[in-house]
Amino acid sequence: FLNAFPWSQIPWVTCFKIKEDFDIDKDAIETLPVSIVDDADLALEQYEAGDEARMPTIANIPRARRPILKAEAKSLRHLLTHKPKNPFCEACCRGKMCAKKRMSGAFNRELKGWGSIVTGDHLVGAKGQMEGRTDDQDALTIKDVFSDLKHCYPLVSKSAEDAYDAMQHFTEGRLVSLWYSDGSGELESAASKLCFPKDTSLPGTPQNNAIAERNNKDILQGTRTLLAQAGLPCAFWIKAAPAYCVLDNTEPREDGFSPWYHTHGEEFKGLRLPLGCAVIYFPAGTKESGATEKWESTGKQGIFAGYHLDSGYHWRGTYLVWDLSEFDGADLSINNKKFAR
Repeated sequence: FLNAFPWSQIPWVTCFKIKEDFDIDKDAIETLPVSIVDDADLALEQYEAGDEARMPTIANIPRARRPILKAEAKSLRHLLTHKPKNPFCEACCRGKMCAKKRMSGAFNRELKGWGSIVTGDHLVGAKGQMEGRTDDQDALTIKDVFSDLKHCYPLVSKSAEDAYDAMQHFTEGRLVSLWYSDGSGELESAASKLCFPKDTSLPGTPQNNAIAERNNKDILQGTRTLLAQAGLPCAFWIKAAPAYCVLDNTEPREDGFSPWYHTHGEEFKGLRLPLGCAVIYFPAGTKESGATEKWESTGKQGIFAGYHLDSGYHWRGTYLVWDLSEFDGADLSINNKKFAR
């Protein structure tokens, strides 16, 4: 366990208070480009992400700026979502390696408010590729295009019933003017039960649902990166993917406000913590692994696992934590899926 998850590299959080471990000119950080470009081998290939313009290669990054990037790669702000991609962050290089983008499209629909267009798509693993610590083997990604709010819902199956629960959890209490998808029968059925007006992309042409495809790519890359940073195997994606979405949803965009603000009218009030960081937490009475002895301190050592969200994508102040004892004797090799549930 210590070899796979060395305590010397874990950012400790005591009583949910955190302190960054470096001192750097914040003004210099703000002058960095929107996207830092490289590939995993630091080769002289160009990287293109989303709709961003092609950026210079790492070889063209001024030497005077490289120490700033190296420091930023270890900062709390970067460790939360690993955005923008940093060539000096090993987790970024491992989690976001991909082929160069070869096509682009245009989006010209009018967005009047939250729910103008909500899009979704399934993430399906073949032959147990997405098997995790629970029975969830598939996932549904949902995104509101107006606010940029997104989430990844682990699902037991690709059924209309499971899709219905996820779509209702994401949109509860808010009007959806249009549901846009690739025409999946399960999503169409769930949208009909929720009385969402529907539109679909052309069959067999995923490019027509480019927003959902890019959302999938972003969530996949972000989740891989968080797992690589935390030293956790792939089976933990069921916690890493939702945690990444919450952290990214609470990150301010270019207008100074986060997708969370554009959804709820106020910024996220919780602590934004890196997945896998060590915390001191007060266990719930129903958590068997967090049980304490009579004279034992009530604060327990644990590993931060994300946030518990209520219906309507509301957060009521509950954090998710693995007790440290749950990792006793655990095999944290990359492909191991045998963990206590």
